[in-house]
Amino acid sequence: MVRIQDMRNLGPATARMLAEIDIVSDDDLRNLGSVEAYRRLKFRFGRHVTILAL
Repeated sequence: MVRIQDMRNLGPATARMLAEIDIVSDDDLRNLGSVEAYRRLKFRFGRHVTILAL
C-alpha cells in the first residue's frame, strides 16, 4: 500500500483533496476507480478540480 501523498505526479493540494473524500492510499483509489474519484472531487470542490485530476 502506498500513501496518496507518496505517489508520483500528485501534488500536495491534490493529496489533501483526495484525503477529504476518504482516499488515502493507492488501494483506495484503485478500488474506487479514477472516474468515480474524479466525480467525487468535482462534487466536493467544484470548479477547483480540472480534467487534469482525472
